[in-house]
Amino acid sequence: MESPPTFFNHILAMPSPARGHINPMMNLCKLLISKNNNILVTFIVTEEWLTFISSEPKPDNISFRSIPNVVPSELIRENGDERISYIPGISSTRLADFPLKDDSSRSKRMMQMTMKGFQWIHKAQYLLFTSIYELESQAIDTLKSKLPLPIYTIGPTIPYFINLTNNPKPNTTNSYIEWLDSQPTGSVLYIAQGSFFSASSEQIDEIANALCESNVRFLWVARGEATRLKEICGHMGLILEWCNQLRVLSHSSIGGFWSHCGWNSTKDGVIYGVPLLTFPINLDQPFNSKMMLRVKEDVKGDILVKKCEIVKLV
Repeated sequence: MESPPTFFNHILAMPSPARGHINPMMNLCKLLISKNNNILVTFIVTEEWLTFISSEPKPDNISFRSIPNVVPSELIRENGDERISYIPGISSTRLADFPLKDDSSRSKRMMQMTMKGFQWIHKAQYLLFTSIYELESQAIDTLKSKLPLPIYTIGPTIPYFINLTNNPKPNTTNSYIEWLDSQPTGSVLYIAQGSFFSASSEQIDEIANALCESNVRFLWVARGEATRLKEICGHMGLILEWCNQLRVLSHSSIGGFWSHCGWNSTKDGVIYGVPLLTFPINLDQPFNSKMMLRVKEDVKGDILVKKCEIVKLV
């Protein structure tokens, strides 16, 4: 009988409880294991996220542990057309596209938390960014000149060594792949609005009614509202609580990606060559989406985009 492997390295991975943090952290762990099988990973997520990802295939070297659910803070934004060009490493940009730029108490608290995190940098041995050097070399070079520690860009953290389009036949937990297999090439709009922040219920209803009227095929990941939205959207698509985003975006039937434009979703769409229709909500999302096709040009949070406008876009 072959003796079990001896693990010499133990990695504790604890991403922030959001898809855009969990996915790249998991992919990084898989990449590390592919280079060295003597690595054991303990992957910590909230109880809610464990129910979403526990059935996804993973190496035996990775085990899950859960912590109680965490409720994220809500943030608000204000609009501004003023442009600034004095931040090192960043080209001229509208003030409206910057995160945490208003004077609200919630934004101030988030900024305080961010600054507190930066205070720990001097204790780190390395700084890793899930970014691509060639995409933002100016910003990365600026950080390297300012910080006294090695900086590495480890993006895109996508398991490129796995053929995502030729995986074994999916089980019932991801039968949406079978549905995608039955759709014409480039005919499906994939909609994912992120894990933390959400558009208002009124805006979600406008999107749902627009999808129903447009007769566009769609696959919509809508945590917490799937049952209600199924009643509005009709029969042209699927509404899910969770999906494997990389498998979806790599599928030949996907023709567009309606995204909140979180950084990791932006990279996923770019890498798989899927056109992005962006609907930024908060934090870095307006900044990431400023060079793409936006559903709404005015990024102010209380601007309602009506059904008729969405139908034209999709």
